Amino acid sequence: TPSTMTVITAPAIELAPSQNFAELLRSVPGLNITQVSARDINVTSRSSTGTLATGQLALLDGRSLYQDFFGFVMWDFLPVNLNEIKQVEVIRGPASAVWGANALYGVVNVISKAPREIQGTSVTVGLGNFDRSVNDAEADNGMLVYFSGTHAQALNDRWAFKISGGGYSQDALPRPTGTIPGSITGMAYPPYTNNGTTQPKLDGRLDYDFVDGAKLSFSGGFAGTEGIMHSGIGPFDIDNGSTMGYGRVAYNRRGLRAAAFANVLDGNATNLLTRSPLGVPIGFDFETRTMDFDISNVQSFGGRHAVTYGGNLRYNSFDLSLAPASDNRTEFGIYAQDEIFLSDHFRWVIGARVDRFDYLDDFV
Repeated sequence: TPSTMTVITAPAIELAPSQNFAELLRSVPGLNITQVSARDINVTSRSSTGTLATGQLALLDGRSLYQDFFGFVMWDFLPVNLNEIKQVEVIRGPASAVWGANALYGVVNVISKAPREIQGTSVTVGLGNFDRSVNDAEADNGMLVYFSGTHAQALNDRWAFKISGGGYSQDALPRPTGTIPGSITGMAYPPYTNNGTTQPKLDGRLDYDFVDGAKLSFSGGFAGTEGIMHSGIGPFDIDNGSTMGYGRVAYNRRGLRAAAFANVLDGNATNLLTRSPLGVPIGFDFETRTMDFDISNVQSFGGRHAVTYGGNLRYNSFDLSLAPASDNRTEFGIYAQDEIFLSDHFRWVIGARVDRFDYLDDFV
């Protein structure tokens, strides 16, 4: 385990049903969290967090949740209920040698429980409210409701499965009004209101356990979202029907790991501040397809060296109304890292990575 990693296991933290994933991450020392709308959450492990965090990689059981073309993580597409989380691993600081350029600030890897670890059926339903009054105005309460259900079962000594689904709905968070403090020109806050969010989710997993301890796992599902998405070109209102589907297959045997996944994101949104020459709000229709294969291995030598090496190949295709000339890109990379245990208190990490992107002339 890298010396910079923080691991939160289920027994170490009690998760109240009303806690969302952002609240879970707030318990990790060194992580900075912002939530500027009902569905817009940003996380970084270095420096302050703005409305667009582009250098933090997020993984679910090793599958990237990072949206390659948009350059940030849509945390509400995490298709797992909190009671399924086994542990959260956080690397604070650069991890680009192993994980690539998207891990400039760090990595958050969410590990879910295997079907054999949560056998049975569970259902959770919750209802709550929160204060969203602004500028000492009259109290204004927002509502939220969530529900989830999970069933897991071991069919025999080899096969086990789980299926889970649920939903989350929350009223809009407040927005400040009036003049922006410190504005020399007396500029007012942009005249748009936050919208709430609705997020249905469904996913499943099928595991096969080999006699020698190796494991083969198949998983897939979808998650939906709507609400405000803050970006580098202004806030977008994601319309109902924006979804991400995924599929993944993984093989693990001791230190060897091979996995392939596909992420499919379809959606449409309206820019709340930008208008066309005709005065019509600019719409944004987007479809992205990400396919990735990666393989890695970890070996120890001499009791003082933990060597990690591997590589990955990724293909992205895009259909974006705001960037019609961009339709696909291919990238691959290889890496190696040696973590040298100098003593009980000091470690020396040496790593290197080489990537090839089809839109750049040279290797990086």
